[in-house]
Amino acid sequence: MRKRVVVGLCLGCVLLGCIIGGTSGFFTREATGVLLPKNVDIFVDAPLKVAVRENFSFDVYIANTASRSQTLESIDFSIPYLRSVGIVSSEPRWIGVQVLEWAEFQVFVYQRSIAPGETLTVRFSVLALSPGDHRGEVDVCINAISRCARYAIRTVVEQEH
Repeated sequence: MRKRVVVGLCLGCVLLGCIIGGTSGFFTREATGVLLPKNVDIFVDAPLKVAVRENFSFDVYIANTASRSQTLESIDFSIPYLRSVGIVSSEPRWIGVQVLEWAEFQVFVYQRSIAPGETLTVRFSVLALSPGDHRGEVDVCINAISRCARYAIRTVVEQEH
């Protein structure tokens, strides 16, 4: 059974980070643009350990707690992290991909509306490429590319036995 990493962010509250399955860890979140997104709860759920060449899912949950619609602008992954895992697809499908080499991020553009009270789940299909303890960041940008919450992510890719 794979351990799953659950990272939670309740904006306006204290950051909650935990690894379910008996091990605990702390994950950080910080503003990546001018401001943090408001009136959203964001959770990132990914396996902590996978085998090399294994396909796995990486889920991002965005709950709109505002009284108006909000827009998921993009979900961005650090390029060093993507050297160890390859993003194959997502559901819902992104509408564009940009590489920001100067920032070392790959940007998956969604521009998808989230109704008040709705939780949007973005499920990434991912392939583990190389063994090692891989760390990076994922940004979730709401309403503007300058309103992002950043999460530290970690995936341990184990050699097949």
